[in-house]
Amino acid sequence: MQAGWTAGFGTEYAITNCWSIKLEYLYIDLGSTSYTSGFPDIPGVGAVYSTNVDTAQHIMRVGFNFKF
Repeated sequence: MQAGWTAGFGTEYAITNCWSIKLEYLYIDLGSTSYTSGFPDIPGVGAVYSTNVDTAQHIMRVGFNFKF
């Protein structure tokens, strides 16, 4: 489980009295995590691998709304 933050904005435009179109954008940042794995105890190999994963996403949504 990771904790992070989200920021975004959106807008909606009425096409008619019943129909509208919307546009939304979200930026999600869950920070970064480092992973290390390998075989340090095997003679002759002794390889350790490390990587850093940055968990960030950009989400854009477009939609139509119908008002009854």
